Amino acid sequence: MKRTAGRIDAAAYEVLAAAYAKAGTEVCQEAVGAYRTKTTRAGEFIYVSCYPLISPGASRTQKDRLEELRSGKASVAARGKYDRYNNKRRQERCEQLAHANFGRGDFHVTLTYEVEDWDRRSDRNPIDQRTREEAKRELTNWLARVRRRLRRYGCDLSKFKWLRVTVTRAGNNEGPRERPETHHHHVLLGGVPEELRGEIERLWPYGYCNADRLQPDDKGIAAVAQYIAKQEGSANGQHSRKEKSWSGSRNLKQPATTTSDSRISRRRVSRIAADVRRAGQEIFEAVYPGYRTVEEPTVALSDFCAGAYIRAKLRIKNRAAEGRGAA
Repeated sequence: MKRTAGRIDAAAYEVLAAAYAKAGTEVCQEAVGAYRTKTTRAGEFIYVSCYPLISPGASRTQKDRLEELRSGKASVAARGKYDRYNNKRRQERCEQLAHANFGRGDFHVTLTYEVEDWDRRSDRNPIDQRTREEAKRELTNWLARVRRRLRRYGCDLSKFKWLRVTVTRAGNNEGPRERPETHHHHVLLGGVPEELRGEIERLWPYGYCNADRLQPDDKGIAAVAQYIAKQEGSANGQHSRKEKSWSGSRNLKQPATTTSDSRISRRRVSRIAADVRRAGQEIFEAVYPGYRTVEEPTVALSDFCAGAYIRAKLRIKNRAAEGRGAA
C-alpha cells in the first residue's frame, strides 16, 4: 500500500465494501485520516473514485480479509460479489477508453460466421474446426484490409482506430453430431467515412458484417462499451483470466487520471453517505463546476473496512453529445 503522511492508500480495500456490504448510512471515520479523490477524464465524461487514507493498524485487518477473498477461502456469497465487483471495474475501464476515443460518427461493427461453417459440413473433421486463435487472426486481417482501403481513398490514417473483442461460445460434444465452439467479433471503429461503410462490410468474407453508427445518449456510448466488455472474450460473458478481454489500436488515447487528498473532506463524505441522492449530486457538481452527474453516485460501506468508498460519473454541461471532445 502507498503511504501518505502516516496514512495508507486504501483503494485496494474497496472490494471489501462490495463483498461485505453493511446496511445503514453511518460512516466509521475513526481510522480515516483523509479521503483521496481520483478523477479520470475520458472525452466529455469524468469518473470519480473517492476512498479513505487509513491508519496502518486498520490496514493490517483489512489486508487479512482481502487475502481471504483472493485465496478463495471466503464464503460463496462473498466470492460471487468479489467477482462481480472485478467485472464491473473491467467494464468501467473499457467504457472510459471508449469515451476517450469514440463518439457520434464512429461505428460499432459486428462480424459473424456463416452457419455452414459447422452445420452444413457434418463430415468435417472436428480437428479442422476454426479455433479461437484463427478467428482472432481473421479479425486482425480484416482490420488490415480496412486500413488498406482507407489508404487507397486517401483517408487520414492517423484517425483510424479500433477497440475489439472476440467472443467464443463453447461447443457441444453430445449427440450424433458434434457442434464445435463458435465465434463472433465486436469492434468500435473510428476514422472511417460514412461513404465507405458498405465497402468495409464487404471486406469480411466469412459471413455477416454490420457497421452501425454510434448513437450517443445522455450517458454517451456507455451501453455499447459495457456490452463489449461483458463479452469478455469467452462463453456467456465469463471473464477469461488466460487473456485480456479486449484490445485496441496503438493510437488510442488513454484516459487521464489525477488525484487529490483535499477535494472531498470527511464531513462531505458523511453527508453524501447520509443522503446520496441529493447531497451526492449537489457536492459533486460543486466540486466539479461545469459538469453534471449522469448517474446517482454510489456509496459502499462495510464493517470490515474503514471509511466509505464513493463513485460518481459526471458529464460536461451544455455540450452537444457528438464527436469525441477532449475534457
